[in-house]
Amino acid sequence: MTAVPDAVASGAPVRLAVHPAVDAAVRGVVPASAASAMRFAIVEITPGVAARLLARCRPNGRRHAGAVRTYANAMRERRWLLNGVPVVVSRHGVLLDGMQRLLACVEARCAFETLFADGIDDEASGLQCRRHSVNRARVCSARGARHIQAVDAALRTLVRCAAGAMHATHPPAAGRAALDRMLGANPMIGQAVAASLARSACPLPEAVRSPLTCMGYALDPASTDRLLDAVTRPERFAEAEPGVVLRGWIDAGPGAPSPWPSETRLLALAIQALEATLRGTPLDGQPWTGSEPMRRFPQLSAPPGHAEAAPAAMRGADAAACTAGRQDGARVTIEGIGPHRAAQYLAQRVDRRRVSRAHVCALAEDIVEGRWAGNVQPICFAASGRLLDGQRRLRAVILSGGEIEVPVLRGLEEEASATYDIHARRGVVAGDAFEAFGDRALAAAMANLLWRHELRGPSTRARKASATDVRSIIASHPRLLLLRSFARRMTDFGRPSVIGYAAYAMERDDDALAHRFLRMFETGADLRPGHPILALRNVLQKQRVARCSQAVELSALLAGWERFKVWSVSPRGERSMRHRNVVA
Repeated sequence: MTAVPDAVASGAPVRLAVHPAVDAAVRGVVPASAASAMRFAIVEITPGVAARLLARCRPNGRRHAGAVRTYANAMRERRWLLNGVPVVVSRHGVLLDGMQRLLACVEARCAFETLFADGIDDEASGLQCRRHSVNRARVCSARGARHIQAVDAALRTLVRCAAGAMHATHPPAAGRAALDRMLGANPMIGQAVAASLARSACPLPEAVRSPLTCMGYALDPASTDRLLDAVTRPERFAEAEPGVVLRGWIDAGPGAPSPWPSETRLLALAIQALEATLRGTPLDGQPWTGSEPMRRFPQLSAPPGHAEAAPAAMRGADAAACTAGRQDGARVTIEGIGPHRAAQYLAQRVDRRRVSRAHVCALAEDIVEGRWAGNVQPICFAASGRLLDGQRRLRAVILSGGEIEVPVLRGLEEEASATYDIHARRGVVAGDAFEAFGDRALAAAMANLLWRHELRGPSTRARKASATDVRSIIASHPRLLLLRSFARRMTDFGRPSVIGYAAYAMERDDDALAHRFLRMFETGADLRPGHPILALRNVLQKQRVARCSQAVELSALLAGWERFKVWSVSPRGERSMRHRNVVA
């Protein structure tokens, strides 16, 4: 276990012998390596360090008095257990999760043992099974890579090659964790892609040329350039040159029928030629077609003299061995978990807790679509080997057939599963827009109504939108944020979420008319008996008293809007509207 000493009175920076990321987080300084990937360690946080971490919490963080009191009492009475819930610090030094535990540490004046995670995206959180959508360019731009789109496409091809999935009819989407590992395993990828883009005269398409160049540059840039030169200008090389043979294969066309797309087959042929060029041997044998049942997609192996380079280039998708532990056996590792390993881990559970199938399906959908962005909450095992936490993620891996990268914590005490955070969780929405506007719960509720009535498919089992769906909806419909204040003012007539979503639906139907409708609906001023808005206000107030359902309220609002549209084009309605315009 790594001890985190108290901050000295002079304010000198805290120093750590094993895990400098905690020290960096406390001082607000990000080490150069912290931006590359998330890291974990089991540490002991003292009150002084807790106070300095709290100074870096999010501005919207709130104290939960009951939770702080419970945690503080457990720490004073030495009942606190390492439970796998991490204190999370972003790569820019912002405290994302752990505020209540740190407040309890300061209040109890006792150190406590915890899992510590750093290097996390600022918009991520330490909440269990929290899911985020993937920005395709974020992995590349975080490393300063140029030609982001080309690098991203090359990374995805390299991930599929490393996973042996190029031959799959429907290869799984490459998740963000796998892309990040592959990017770290190929430090020359920016140079390789730039060199590939400069060879526009090469007969190999860019989608094939860039990943091939990345593979070759990780082993021998000179030999890779020789291959591409021979393919481009075969007249300058001997007939036995692998690049010349490859050019002949390309010019001859597909030949034997193949079930694979042309770019997939071209990449296989190019890997065959690159392998021969690296080894300095002729390109013997028949071109790969993929139709032979015993011939799998070619893999680039390390030639003599490059034994250490190949694992970095071709096994970049393997799980990182970021390991930290303590003397009594608790340890945390970052593992790549596929369906086979997930089934093995699920077999180690003893209890039969009820698992939400809708949640599992949502997680599996993220994995299949490549939206899995890593998860700070570890898969937790007791010292006896019993699975304590992580069933939903493991089931999602099996359901999706894909692979995810997650931390795995082993060696916990059996009672640790009963000590997870008891305070209220943050809402599903995070980001700059929500921090600025506030009232995130209402925004999420309005987005959920939009998803349910406009985006939810007939075969969808989930009753509510996932966190990923909510974030996507808010990003696509920013007007929902601006309608929250109106919705809050109309609570006498219905639920704010229903009124806010209904107002947005009306604006999209007829913006100018909706503006008049909502203004009259809000004030109710100068409405004569029989006016459709006055009748709607009366109906909604009665429903509010009767505590009618959300669906009934929404139906009444939209029906009232339709009646108002019909009334507004009638002679009486036109006269009334003109009169109001004159008065205004």
